[in-house]
Amino acid sequence: MVAMLTQEFCEMEAQLICENVLQEAKNEKIAVEFVEILEKECVSELIDGVVVETLRKARNELIAKRMFENQKAEEEATACNEIVMDWVDAMVEEVGSEEMKEVAKRRKLQKYLVLADKVSDDLINEIIGEDVGEIALTAIIEAEREKQEKIKISRERLQKKLMRKVFTEWRRIANKSARQKAAVQNFPAGPADLSSEEQNSRMGWSKEAVQQRHRSLGSIMQGRQDLDLMIRAKEMEESIIQSAVLEPFKLLEWLKEEDSTSRLESFRWKLLLSLPEVEDESPGRPFLEMLKRKFRKSCAGSEDSDLLVCQTVPSLSVCVREVGQTDLERVMVSEKERRKVFGGTSGVMFVFLDAEETEEQAKERLESVLINRPRIPPVPLAVLTTIELGQTSQMLGLAQYVADGLIGSYDVFSVSEDIFDITQSVRLTEAVKTVIKKVPANPANLLTIKPLSDFVEDFLSSHLYTEFYSNLADRRSRDLLDRPASELISLYNSALDHLIDTAVDVSLQEISWPAQEFAGQRLESEIPPNWNESQYINNLVTEIEKLKLPEFEVYETNTWRNLVEQVLVYLDKIAVPGVDSSVVASNMTRSLGRCYRTFLTRCTSQWGGVESVPPPEVLPWTDIVHSCILYQLATLDNKDIICYKEETLAKYSLPAEWMAGLGWGGEHLMDSMQEVVNTTVSEARERTMVEQGDICLNSELRDTLKKEQKQSIRFEKMLEDAVSENYVHNKSNISDSSPTKTLDPEDTMENPSDDSEDSADLSTSQFVPLISYLSPTLGRLVSPYQLLTRQEVPRTGMSPRYSRDTRSLFSTSGSASSTAKRKAEMSERANKKTVLSRSLSLSPESRPLRMDLDQKLDTLKVGLSNDIEQDQRFERMLQAALN
Repeated sequence: MVAMLTQEFCEMEAQLICENVLQEAKNEKIAVEFVEILEKECVSELIDGVVVETLRKARNELIAKRMFENQKAEEEATACNEIVMDWVDAMVEEVGSEEMKEVAKRRKLQKYLVLADKVSDDLINEIIGEDVGEIALTAIIEAEREKQEKIKISRERLQKKLMRKVFTEWRRIANKSARQKAAVQNFPAGPADLSSEEQNSRMGWSKEAVQQRHRSLGSIMQGRQDLDLMIRAKEMEESIIQSAVLEPFKLLEWLKEEDSTSRLESFRWKLLLSLPEVEDESPGRPFLEMLKRKFRKSCAGSEDSDLLVCQTVPSLSVCVREVGQTDLERVMVSEKERRKVFGGTSGVMFVFLDAEETEEQAKERLESVLINRPRIPPVPLAVLTTIELGQTSQMLGLAQYVADGLIGSYDVFSVSEDIFDITQSVRLTEAVKTVIKKVPANPANLLTIKPLSDFVEDFLSSHLYTEFYSNLADRRSRDLLDRPASELISLYNSALDHLIDTAVDVSLQEISWPAQEFAGQRLESEIPPNWNESQYINNLVTEIEKLKLPEFEVYETNTWRNLVEQVLVYLDKIAVPGVDSSVVASNMTRSLGRCYRTFLTRCTSQWGGVESVPPPEVLPWTDIVHSCILYQLATLDNKDIICYKEETLAKYSLPAEWMAGLGWGGEHLMDSMQEVVNTTVSEARERTMVEQGDICLNSELRDTLKKEQKQSIRFEKMLEDAVSENYVHNKSNISDSSPTKTLDPEDTMENPSDDSEDSADLSTSQFVPLISYLSPTLGRLVSPYQLLTRQEVPRTGMSPRYSRDTRSLFSTSGSASSTAKRKAEMSERANKKTVLSRSLSLSPESRPLRMDLDQKLDTLKVGLSNDIEQDQRFERMLQAALN
């Protein structure tokens, strides 16, 4: 009987299974066709939607771009209008100010013209009154000199005339006496009885004596010629002495002979002549006047009484300045006078007359001349003295001056107060030639002369820019960021500080060059006479100080535009009125745009989210600071000349702040570009998640996480009830358990739609790994095909046997109840097989595998047997855990 019932039951089950399988196959075929139709419709709808969305997005972008371009064009037009209006206002203001100045000048000129006649008369009277005295004095002196010369010439003429007259009278008397004697001698004899010889002898006359006393006419003529020659020789001697005394020094010829190719093309020679102070009646006065006259008549003089010589010829300039006690007193209290008197000295000539001053006065005068004169270069010294040469050198301490570097060499020459000593003129000429021969090298050879702008630009190009970009290339090769703006600006400012130190070098103030007497003849390429004065150097230092850059601070913002505006605001901060900064702004904007595109490309390669704003440290600081430096140099509109020592400029070294950032010690703690990109991407992701809030990009993932969370909470609560001490094992309660009893009321009220939406999935049985009972998360990570699994219904977390529908328990008809149970079980098994067939798909997006009827029956049998074994095993383990 049991066998028949079993066979009948099996046949019924087999028939039912076959019908279900056939129906499932048909349903599957219809479902596949229906899915294909839906897929085509969905794909076409998606394509249409994507196309529409793409077109809409492109149109929005185009509209936004046009709006941005229009806004930019409006801003540019507004900026241009503002620039034009500002320019017009500036021009109007400038023209108006110039016109007002011109009007003021005209009014002032009209006032001056009204009083011009009176003022001109007063000025003429004052000038005439001032000059009449000097002119009258000069005229009187010249008249006196002319009178003396005329008196001297007249006296010489009278002396010569008198001498001629004397000689003439003497000659006449001599002839007359000779004639008288001859007449007496030749007088015929008279009554005397004596002969002529006897008469002559008695008178003391004899023929031999007469012949010896009276020479012949030829001897007399020869004597006259000899006398004329003697007189002419005497006159020639006096003329030679006078010409030697009054002959000027041939300075230009001697300088041209000593000129060499090592000197500059325009050679300048300045001599200081120090003379003692003497009275007009002093015996040494003629010698000093003779010496000054020799210098004064050698070349053209000057209106300045202290300048004996001041003349410029092609490629040669000569100056001789007399330095007296008054000049030495002025240079003691005035730096300007000191440079005027001693500047550009090429040699010193010192005159010592022991009859006019004491040794202490001469030594003090020489010391004042040498100490007040700038020490560079040391010049030759020529001493003219009336005492012994060795005594003069020892008395004045000339060797010590050479050792101290005040003079380069010295020579002592002996002179006398007699101006008619012909040898003295030779010694004076030799002294001047010696000073010319020993002229020192041009101090300009020690200096480098440049315009201030070239001086700054050349140094920055050779020392700063190379350091900037060599360090940048090294950092770029290791994917490091640029040096911060503060360090770059600090290096630039330190370079300017070194230029200032080079310009204010104290040793430059001791250079005696050039002579201010030649200031009117200097060329444009040459330096000004006051190039090493404090005021001139302070002006240069002020111009260099203006080139320094202030601190550059850029704060992190949320938009790229604000970041760029901060950089442009800094450019406006250092802008100078009248100097165009548009080119620099364009270069900076181009560098910033290149940096932004590079940074955005690297960020996009890691994350395709919203655009990220680079942090301030990523900006191209080297290019930005370099552009600011170029603009600062463009504002340097100073044509002044600067002189400096090349060795002082070469002492520049990089500051410690810059050196600290070089090498591994300064770079290993800095973030690389890739690290900054990663940090920016992470912050952008977090910021995007915070801003979006509840907006979820993947709704399926959200639903899955919610399901997992609910199942984990439900299973943990069941485990807590099972392991609690007050838990009472009741088998009847197992079948009555339902998820609605375990859910909290709050969850039911908050999410009333979740249960209804997931009711189909939660009531379908699934094969779940056993590890999921310990950790649902681990159960999601493993595959159900490789581990031990158990069939359960997700809604209850139990096997289908204990997860029957509660509505069947309240059925009134037993047969209907059994039939409903059987149909429910069949439906659950069909759902289980459907889920199983879906779980065997190759991928989540692929379609279920199509199997024939035999394969599905085998799969069903294996699944049933595995389900039975797993249920039994799990029940035994649960019973053991409860007991």
